[in-house]
Amino acid sequence: MRALLGVLVVMIGALPALAQDSSAAAKKRTPAAKPAAQAAAQPAATAKPATRRAAKPAAAKAALTTIKQSYESMPAAERTAIQSDLAWTGDYNGLIDAEFGDRAIAAVKAFQKRNKSKETGILNPQERAALASAAKPAQEHAGWRMVDDRASGARLGVPLKLASQTSPGKNGTRWSSAQGQIQIETFGIREPGTNLQTLLEQQKKDPPGRKVDYSVLRPDFIVLGGMQGLKKFYVRAHIKDGEVRGMTVLYDQATEGIMDPVVVAMSSAFARTRSGTGYAGQRRDKHHHGHAVGNCGSAGARRRECRDHRFGAARRQ
Repeated sequence: MRALLGVLVVMIGALPALAQDSSAAAKKRTPAAKPAAQAAAQPAATAKPATRRAAKPAAAKAALTTIKQSYESMPAAERTAIQSDLAWTGDYNGLIDAEFGDRAIAAVKAFQKRNKSKETGILNPQERAALASAAKPAQEHAGWRMVDDRASGARLGVPLKLASQTSPGKNGTRWSSAQGQIQIETFGIREPGTNLQTLLEQQKKDPPGRKVDYSVLRPDFIVLGGMQGLKKFYVRAHIKDGEVRGMTVLYDQATEGIMDPVVVAMSSAFARTRSGTGYAGQRRDKHHHGHAVGNCGSAGARRRECRDHRFGAARRQ
């Protein structure tokens, strides 16, 4: 009996210690639950960056729409002039047609970045003046003039200082530099059954050895460009009433820094017109091999008049 009472006393005395051990064990186990709780809460925390990432494209799209609307509120002649100046500064290589899309806006930002301005995509008055000033020397250096070519019936812009030699072509007029690094030639085709699809395929292969990098076929015009030997080439031709008028530009790769923006301007300025007819407001101050030279680009020419000559008939590519 005494032994049994002794055991009971020992057990009763151990109860508080067991309770403390159980409490300590519980405390040790409690922190293990925290990571699980944190893991459960983690998706809510990571959802915020995902929401911000989703909001960025929407904000950028809204900003781009606002920029486009700003240009839409401008007169078409001013939008065309901006595109033209951007082409001459080497920032823009798209069609000069007064339509301000993503490429034109990107060109504005490129010009702003190069001039250490804020890349807003919209030119303020000071930036617009700076762009015009930057483009003018390039035009003057090229000797840019609008030409009414009677031999082919086409109207085009020609860099007369870069291609000052003039001579009759096979069925148009040829301009070239003194050493032949730059060559420009117009052509006219008046053969029955002529169509642009056939002409495009013929231009890809003639002369032999042409390597075409790109080509465009539209209902009323074609464009193609690439390499012809060691020279870059560019062809643009329009068709109307079965008659084709076009131009071919060839230039050494060493001149591409100068000629690439010139070709962009030439492409957008090119237009077919009836042979022997001029264009409104043209100043006929020179005549060579059946073509008249308009004085666009000179210091005395009216800016609006020259813009109309240069881009009035440009078509969207």
